Amino acid sequence: MTSVAPVLAGSARGGGTVDPTDPPERHAEELEAAGSWLRERGLDATLQPAIGHPADTIVEVAEREKADLIVVGTREPSLLERLLGTSVSASVSYRARCDVLIVH
Repeated sequence: MTSVAPVLAGSARGGGTVDPTDPPERHAEELEAAGSWLRERGLDATLQPAIGHPADTIVEVAEREKADLIVVGTREPSLLERLLGTSVSASVSYRARCDVLIVH
């Protein structure tokens, strides 16, 4: 399970300045909460905090972990996201070499 703290647009891939409105610490907290929720239900998950461009990084983590399935959430995209086609879930689905389940 991963949560990716995004870098600012124009930053080097996998590095660069993180988005101050969406810091890695918040992603780490959300990831730990999700891990606790799963453990309470008897499920074991490896937590993979990450920093980078979200879609690319999710696919990279899945490939590194040899995942058979990526489960990614989605939300209603903004008008700009729809016009530019920048949905993380759609990008993951397009780039992944394994199956992708998009959960609304």
